[in-house]
Amino acid sequence: MFEVPKPGVLTPGARVLLPVAWVAMVAPLLTLGYGSDVDSWLVGQRALQMWATATYARSRSTGFPLYEIAVTPLVAAGGWVASNALSLAAGLAVILLIYRLAGDRTLQRPLTTAMTLVGLPVFVKNATSTMDYVPALALLLAGYVVLNRRRPLWAAAIVGIACGVRPTSGLFIVPMIGAVLADSGDLRTALRMGLIAAIVGTLAFLPSLRLGGFGIAPVTGALNGILNGMRLLGIAQTLLLLCALCAILYRARFRLAAREDRPFVVFQALNLAVWLGLFAWLPGEPEYLLVAVLSLVLVVDRYASQRAAIAVALLLASYHVIALDVEGSRGGQRRASLKVVQGGTIRDINDRRFKLWLREAATSAHPDGHVLYMEQIIPPTVGNDAFVYDPALDVFTRRDAKISVSQLVTDVPALVQLHRAGIRVAAWREREWQYLLPANAQAHDLVEFIDHPGALLQLPVRGRPADLPATIP
Repeated sequence: MFEVPKPGVLTPGARVLLPVAWVAMVAPLLTLGYGSDVDSWLVGQRALQMWATATYARSRSTGFPLYEIAVTPLVAAGGWVASNALSLAAGLAVILLIYRLAGDRTLQRPLTTAMTLVGLPVFVKNATSTMDYVPALALLLAGYVVLNRRRPLWAAAIVGIACGVRPTSGLFIVPMIGAVLADSGDLRTALRMGLIAAIVGTLAFLPSLRLGGFGIAPVTGALNGILNGMRLLGIAQTLLLLCALCAILYRARFRLAAREDRPFVVFQALNLAVWLGLFAWLPGEPEYLLVAVLSLVLVVDRYASQRAAIAVALLLASYHVIALDVEGSRGGQRRASLKVVQGGTIRDINDRRFKLWLREAATSAHPDGHVLYMEQIIPPTVGNDAFVYDPALDVFTRRDAKISVSQLVTDVPALVQLHRAGIRVAAWREREWQYLLPANAQAHDLVEFIDHPGALLQLPVRGRPADLPATIP
């Protein structure tokens, strides 16, 4: 269905070298906790609960039942290394599926295309974390391969299965149906595809569906949503990529209108439109747009020259080490400033190192008196028997009552209650700006701001939270 006149050829050496090299480069990240995204720690937390109770429970929002169920025995058996390895295996599957597309005469330069996709910082991040993005993408790419082999009903079934990993994966059926109609005009097959995807998707999502009571809502405003979307590939990199894509598509304008390219063009256009539309409606994490990146990579493969394709790959890879960011804008509360900062992968690694430092320090520190350190609540406590939840104070407290951890608390009565309980309430001075806001000003004097958290928790700080990016001089 998506054939091109001159397919690329993979040599046996290249076929083996890429997955081996990729695994060798990213595998060390498997050891850095469940991930930088706090949701990955929530998945780990819920997996331990499910293993103990043998009852399905959502990790967050709508639930992601097939993924949550799949990682549960892995978390129980091998902790975050094992659950992260599931995402790594899905990343390897993506490489092999790209090879399959090459074998089906659908790619012109499979090695460059595979390197571009799996080498993206956002892909590396999520292929080494306990998150569902890469497993879902692998399933959708498998559906794309099957559709290309003119098995549309099986492709629809795979999309349905992917709904159990990420419910929004069901949207992938829209470009699939569009491609079938553009290729053959077969409305009956298109309707069957929609029905099969709906039935299989409902069955795959049933464990969460049976619980009911879930809802979805935007997690950020429109402006921050746009910035978050651009952070998927890097703000500067995104702007340059858009310019490059315009040039590539302009040079290929006659091919775009060719009859043999119509199914491909319709599929990619609809896929981009669907995911960008969903993100515009429900802006949130940059990873929400990962499926749209698949179309960008495939379009570059088909219509760019070899030189342009390599330039795009290098441009996107640059986000590993350097980025342009609007610092201070994420909460919409600080004055925004444009700064050159460390790249996405460096920040991801540092954030994961910081979470592990906080977990270790909170578990081992023995300060004078009882200290509440307000920074993060989940990473220090997931699977950590040293901590128990104190519902009266809404914090996790170590069993010896030496250390408590929580998110930042700005509620004055809650802070007063903590002080009355004899607890020393501390936060990193890097967070003080939140207490200088008019809405939180009354809480400022109730918090002790620490210049060096390592001194408070008696362990030198490692890493740095991702929302506190290090500016490059």
